[in-house]
Amino acid sequence: RDISKIGLLPVKRLEMEISGEDEFTVRVVGAGLSEESTSCADQLIKGIIAAYSLHVISSKMSEGIIELTVSDKMAPLPVQKPPPRR
Repeated sequence: RDISKIGLLPVKRLEMEISGEDEFTVRVVGAGLSEESTSCADQLIKGIIAAYSLHVISSKMSEGIIELTVSDKMAPLPVQKPPPRR
């Protein structure tokens, strides 16, 4: 189903599949038209996941595609700080 019409995220497809006993994979396709908008969608999705006391244990992102491995047992990934502005 095309969920881009909901308006919260610029997302075409959201897939979730079980990838282990305490893990699942979240795959988001069509998450932005640039690296910057994909990065914003990535941070929003990670925030939603954290609100449910789940932890992102690995993350891959390319333009328009986000893939997260999520667990309720493992420690979360450290917060990545943006580089200092010059």
